[in-house]
Amino acid sequence: MEGFDLITGVPWNAIGVVGLVAIIGMSFIKGWIYPKGYVDTLREDRDARILEVRKDREDRVREYQQEVSFWREAAQQGDIALAAERAKVTELLEVARTMEKLLNALPKVGEDA
Repeated sequence: MEGFDLITGVPWNAIGVVGLVAIIGMSFIKGWIYPKGYVDTLREDRDARILEVRKDREDRVREYQQEVSFWREAAQQGDIALAAERAKVTELLEVARTMEKLLNALPKVGEDA
């Protein structure tokens, strides 16, 4: 109802009590006025939902950060273990080369020395 002014557009001296109740009822139905308690309840519910969503989001962020820290630490430990394995393999290769040289230096069976 654009352009309708409730104050000046209604002949207040002619409507009576029934008309006044009808106007108030229609105002509720149309959504022009709301009870203060209803609006306060809606705001409290909205604020509670906002707080709950924020808390859930912060919890999820904290969980993701812990998971990232776990995987970062696991990767670092994996790198340390890989370096240790490489060192062992290098040492074993050195031992194998030394053994090969020793075995090659021995006289072969059936050869005259």
